Amino acid sequence: ELNQVCFKLRAFQLDDLPPSAMLKVVCAGYPDLKEGEDINSRNLITFDASLFPNAPSFTTFKDFIINIDPIILFLDLSFVSDAVVIMQQMFIPKHSKGVLLSKPKPSEPSSLSSIPLTAQNLTVNSCKFTLFVRSISPRPCVYPTLSSYLKAIPEITNGEIVLPSFHFEDCTMNAAYVQKEIVDPLISAAISQGMKMFLNTDIFMRSTGTKSANFA
Repeated sequence: ELNQVCFKLRAFQLDDLPPSAMLKVVCAGYPDLKEGEDINSRNLITFDASLFPNAPSFTTFKDFIINIDPIILFLDLSFVSDAVVIMQQMFIPKHSKGVLLSKPKPSEPSSLSSIPLTAQNLTVNSCKFTLFVRSISPRPCVYPTLSSYLKAIPEITNGEIVLPSFHFEDCTMNAAYVQKEIVDPLISAAISQGMKMFLNTDIFMRSTGTKSANFA
């Protein structure tokens, strides 16, 4: 007998509510349907795990599968500015000035991190993000420091960040191995592709009146 744990999300959409928003949709995700495929047969996010019984929770799996269909991000200066202001109000003490984010607290060790993760089949499918960036804003109030930074970022249309996929069979992993072989490659791929997207683009050079094909 196996314990089955499933989580499925059909689709989602996050809207920017102010009427002056340039990009009305901030983030959206829908299943990548093939031609003739039923919309009810696919989900945006699928997490499916078969756990062996009588073992520590979420450490001993028969099958472990994560699948995320493409997610689209529409980001403009005004929405990012509003998000930073909200984060300041939530996480930064009022008496603290000149600090964008509060200092992180030391991480506390988890009891699960000391238990090896075992699985007969462990699959993390590739995930793709499509990115739109607009560095101008029609709103009268934006976070001043942030606006000066984001004005240097070029506008991006249909930029893509594709995270790698992973598949392991009959594996036993400790926390350090998961961090090195799965988590770190995911973070590195996102950062490297994001930096390439921001820097390897056509940027207008005011001094020469021409465009540079590679800002780096």
